[in-house]
Amino acid sequence: MLRLGVGWSAERLSQEYEAGGAGELTRTTIAKIERDIRHIKAGEVDGVARVFGLTADDLLDLEGPKVFLSYAEQDAGIGQEVAAWLDDHGFQPLSPGLPAADDQEPSSAGAPLIDVAQAFVALLSPNFLTSPRCRRELDLALRRERQLLAADLATHFVYVLQVTAKPELDDSGLSAHSPIVLPAASGRSRDVALNKLGGSILSGSRALDVRADPAIRVPASAEFLDRGEELERVLYALNNSSGASFWLVISPPGIGKSWLLRQLKNKAAEPASGGWMTSIVDLRPDEPAEPDGPAEAARGARDGQQDAMTVVMSFFGDQPQSAEPEDYIRRAAQKIIRDGKSRLCLLDSAELLPASTVRQLRQHLGTIYRLVQDSGREDARLAFVAASRRDEGWRGIMPSPELSFLRLAGFGPGVVRGALEGLARDSTVVRSPAELRKDAELLQRVTEGVPKLVQQGLHWIRAEQWLDIERLDKPQFFAAAIAPYIQDHLLAHDSLLPAEDGQPAKATEQLRALEEGLRVLVPYRFITLSHVNHHVKTDRSFRDALEEAGWRGEDLWQAIARTALLLPLAELWREIHPAVRRLLYRSFYPEGERAAAHASAADFTRFWADQLRDTEQVAGMVESIWHEAVKLRLTRDTAMGEKLVRYARTLSGGVRPSTAYGTDDLRNYAVQRMRNDDEFQREVADVEGLFDKLIRVVADPEAQDV
Repeated sequence: MLRLGVGWSAERLSQEYEAGGAGELTRTTIAKIERDIRHIKAGEVDGVARVFGLTADDLLDLEGPKVFLSYAEQDAGIGQEVAAWLDDHGFQPLSPGLPAADDQEPSSAGAPLIDVAQAFVALLSPNFLTSPRCRRELDLALRRERQLLAADLATHFVYVLQVTAKPELDDSGLSAHSPIVLPAASGRSRDVALNKLGGSILSGSRALDVRADPAIRVPASAEFLDRGEELERVLYALNNSSGASFWLVISPPGIGKSWLLRQLKNKAAEPASGGWMTSIVDLRPDEPAEPDGPAEAARGARDGQQDAMTVVMSFFGDQPQSAEPEDYIRRAAQKIIRDGKSRLCLLDSAELLPASTVRQLRQHLGTIYRLVQDSGREDARLAFVAASRRDEGWRGIMPSPELSFLRLAGFGPGVVRGALEGLARDSTVVRSPAELRKDAELLQRVTEGVPKLVQQGLHWIRAEQWLDIERLDKPQFFAAAIAPYIQDHLLAHDSLLPAEDGQPAKATEQLRALEEGLRVLVPYRFITLSHVNHHVKTDRSFRDALEEAGWRGEDLWQAIARTALLLPLAELWREIHPAVRRLLYRSFYPEGERAAAHASAADFTRFWADQLRDTEQVAGMVESIWHEAVKLRLTRDTAMGEKLVRYARTLSGGVRPSTAYGTDDLRNYAVQRMRNDDEFQREVADVEGLFDKLIRVVADPEAQDV
């Protein structure tokens, strides 16, 4: 149950169990235990509990978590079935009882029960969404979830079990909660869904030793984080006649693209920012349309009818489907000119559009843009900002106008420090500037500046009264806050395996292969097919996962290139987004395994660089030095400086000239890469003067003064 709750395969559980030092628990044994063919032994209970950050008492507790079930009267049969399943599996189902009819005034009887529950499960159906009682219970549960999150007492409280075809979520507040689909037909798939629900509840309710406390108070707002710099950059360009009017905001999932678009929508509409008419369309199927937007067109854009014309209509208003595209585009331009007011069109989740549709959309919007420009009206302009996980179709000067790119990264230490200063003022806590700087560096490093994780860190600091905040860097916080983000965002199906990719029958196996591929690749800062093939030969678990997916190394390489986790292509090699890479690395490699991972990576990178020529061999050399530096730091080697200088001298001495570049050219290029590499410099910063020594021996391996 716990395994399904966190989305692990039996192989992953087996590996984590062994890595935790509890011995061996094979996939076959796990299958037998889960099918009640064999009993779990006492020692195995303790080992499994440690894997999931629990205790043996948690797993053996006869009084399991209290679970409030909310369902409509029409779904009572399914509700009673789920309640019986929970009861049979050690949970304590709660329900206030159904009123005579769901159209009666909502009762407050559920409030006390929700306040003492450790999980709230909504049986999602159209009946649930139209039931006043269910909506009231959901409001209470969402309030309770905000309280627990703010006090850092839980990572999840509301769970959604979808019992019918997915309904429109409108403004229910459930769009941020991924539903577990309960198949209509009984059988193993239905039991798997319920086990996944149970495992998720058990992990969420026990992970931080949550105990219900109705007196928990929602603290004052900790929303001190700001994307002001990015907002001002785009707004300045939009309101400048010579500035870029078309933009693409790009980042991996969970970095804050949607938040930025909505802030831009509100800010641009203010008179001081130009008073733009704004409209926003989110292509995700479970996102509601704007209350004042063209609902039918937007619904079509979100329901898979994602042709370019439908998206344009979502911005400018619904029109008869028989209208010729050229006529509609002309009318849209005339509307902007006639209104005498500039219009800003914002498109979220643009990665859901295929490249061919992106090109057509750019052409349609570009035509409207030129028609408005040609009118000569200075008070009427068209601007467009899209947010996407990928850049396919958006690069290039054609169709015009060319887009400017805003690559969204995590918050830097300065922004995090500003948030901590605001939190300290709000909490009446006194921290010196030096303490705040140190705290900010810790929080930014632990969370990689990911907005959601930074916010959870702020809530945790407030709840802990700023005491021993070094605990942010402990496994407990990682398991409670960061691991769920990795599973729900970075390793989610739509992040690793876009809908148009893969074979549905093999999706589970392909997702596992991608996870295994990322596991072996995240120690590297850039990756090639050679890296993949090397680990196919040397890593059995990775090789087995590929075989189960029916993939070769080349297939995995192409699949990784289509994920949402890579930086835009700038070289022949690929780079995983740095913040994503570091989070995944910490997730896949326990602290005791990290030095060995970098030692292995350094050896392969050195071998790989020896096969290359020109600037590529230099890039490989710098990466090999970086891996060696990480390994020496992690092992706390007291001779790190001496060993790393010697290592770098040897590699630089092996640089080979080519017909295009001499050895001095190539070594100078290596020096420039190192000087521009902040991550490299941070790795050696604790050894005074080491970076300067490395620069000297790379530039001149014969230097005698180093």
